[in-house]
Amino acid sequence: MQTKVKGALMSQAKSGDAKWDDMLVEMQALHDQLNIEPPQAPATAPTLKDPVLGTLVDKVKSDGFVAWPELHALDLRLIGLMPDPIVCAQFANRSATATKAGVATPALTAEFQKAGQTDDGRRAVLIELAKNIQAAATLKRVNRKAKAAVTGKLNKIALWLFVTPIALLAIYLYFVGLAGAAGRVHLAAVVWFGAIGAYMSRIIALQSADIDYDELVSGFSAWGLIIRLIFGGTAALILYLMIAGQLLGGDIFPAKDFAAFTRKIPLGDGWLTAVPSADFAKLLVWSTIAGFSERLVPEQFTRLQGMVPNK
Repeated sequence: MQTKVKGALMSQAKSGDAKWDDMLVEMQALHDQLNIEPPQAPATAPTLKDPVLGTLVDKVKSDGFVAWPELHALDLRLIGLMPDPIVCAQFANRSATATKAGVATPALTAEFQKAGQTDDGRRAVLIELAKNIQAAATLKRVNRKAKAAVTGKLNKIALWLFVTPIALLAIYLYFVGLAGAAGRVHLAAVVWFGAIGAYMSRIIALQSADIDYDELVSGFSAWGLIIRLIFGGTAALILYLMIAGQLLGGDIFPAKDFAAFTRKIPLGDGWLTAVPSADFAKLLVWSTIAGFSERLVPEQFTRLQGMVPNK
């Protein structure tokens, strides 16, 4: 997955990246200002202070794909040509950019502004700040690509977790009816809703702003997601057994004997229809919670273990 993400970063079309276009225009303007020597005579062509920098500019401009490492290298070489007034202006602008990106700047600011700091010293500090901003931007792009890949996996799981079981359940209920089916399939419903709870927890975790690339790779791999769904369904089944075994109880839990899975409500014109009973609804809600929470069932294990008398 890491190779695919990096490959995607290197092969993104320029036309779809406005930030790339803006930075390229800025780099071109700085290059023309700093690297081009005016011609010494009318007949002579302008010369470049840094020929390598000129070659790099041409390559970045002519390349048909976004290559952020090349643009970052271009930026660092341009800083090396900046006179001190431009270095000071660039540091002020980039410090604001770094703050918005969550990059720490106090130490670099103190170093930049310390008494007796030389032009070369300030330039070195600006280079370090630029590298920090580049690293943060690269990490953000990697995370965005990884999130997109994970979202694709979750969409496929949702297809199997929701659409397929609902279609099969609808066919079953059409022939059997809810009143006849609820008692027979309630264990499968418990496991299913536990898996749904686990799926919901992964969706919410994916939307977290501070989730990093390592967690995306390890916690959202294909097998990682499947195991999380299996854990959610198993946790829901164990919670069901705790309720049935009278190890959990109270008004917020379903009755331990599950005497009625459905109840009749009037539909009009003397018709009655079956809907889930209060106990069955509670059971499915708690099954979802058990799958959603990774700590609910383990904490009940700890509570029950503490109730065992010591010999």
